[in-house]
Amino acid sequence: FRGESEFIRKRFGGDDFRGESEFRAWLLEEVSELPTFAVYNEVMIEAVDAVIRWRRRFDGNPGLWRRIMKPRLIKEIGETAPILDATLCLLRGNQDLKDVTIVDLCSGKGYLSMLLSELAPKGNVYRCLLVDKAWPRSVEGIEPQSHHIDWSHLYEPYSWPIPLISSKQDIKSRSALRSFREKVLDNAPGPLLILAVHLCGTLSLRAVELFNEQPNASFLALKPCCLPPIIHAQRKEFFVIGQHEFLAKDVASNGKFSGNKWIGPPRHQIKTKFDRWVKNLASGLLLKDGGRYATEQISVQVQGGFQNSFLFAQHSPAPVLWDHLAYRRHENLASLSNTADKQLTTFPESDIDIDQNLDRKEDATSEECSLSAMLGPETTKEKMK
Repeated sequence: FRGESEFIRKRFGGDDFRGESEFRAWLLEEVSELPTFAVYNEVMIEAVDAVIRWRRRFDGNPGLWRRIMKPRLIKEIGETAPILDATLCLLRGNQDLKDVTIVDLCSGKGYLSMLLSELAPKGNVYRCLLVDKAWPRSVEGIEPQSHHIDWSHLYEPYSWPIPLISSKQDIKSRSALRSFREKVLDNAPGPLLILAVHLCGTLSLRAVELFNEQPNASFLALKPCCLPPIIHAQRKEFFVIGQHEFLAKDVASNGKFSGNKWIGPPRHQIKTKFDRWVKNLASGLLLKDGGRYATEQISVQVQGGFQNSFLFAQHSPAPVLWDHLAYRRHENLASLSNTADKQLTTFPESDIDIDQNLDRKEDATSEECSLSAMLGPETTKEKMK
């Protein structure tokens, strides 16, 4: 990871906040090399400036800062940029939208919510809920364990413009998700914006179901990750979501990465299944009050990567958001066309070594689960709803 250790070690004097200008220039250079920068440069520059504020906030705690300032952060800025862009457009363009709760599913340590806390209008957002199985349980007297996500960056002595609240939830479990909805989401003071980035396998089904079934859910932004495992196809199962059902064999896959090496069927076959997976997720939406949805192809992964699909949906759609998404679609089509031309001339398929994000090691909730773990032994293996 180029350069950051030097910036942490050095202690600069004068008006420059310990090398802040140099650090910002370095970080901006790193971010500008990401494929999404061509279209989402404005919000990504805002994200860089948000990271500068984090750096100030955690001054004096270099251990915590090292834990936050990881290579993953730069990658997350690029991959979350389309969702940041859409969410900020919705919030900034609709001042009547008040007391919003942002629900960050499978949050990991919370980069997306941390950025939104800095960038979203405080008058619109009540709080950000960072939902992940790997958080410690919020029980007084119980200390976090080594397998938990460290939450020290969220709470005192640090404060955030919009409160960040961790919520330990296993959204694979229907009973746990039902309890979370009843005890937390039903009591939210305003609408919910459900944001879900890198949801592996069947966890994407849970995100769509939450949007469909939670009465105060207003908006969904979903970036699916890897496909359901092949075990669902071997059991001859099918998935049900909303009023839509489809066969597991059409979307399940046994492919995975071991380090940077792909193990499994040819990737072009996986792409076909991934596109079908996203289409089926969209078909499972139950939209209310004239709701709208869009599946967007956004160049996040290049050099052979194919997980570039984003699903946006909204009940009672706000014109400012959908006009903005249409404008971005035009820009992204041009960007994808340029990327495809470069790949044809530069990357022979047999030599592609792609930058995948098939799993999130820091996010235990994003680990793929068996059918029995989601449904319990009493549920039939022939059908998963």
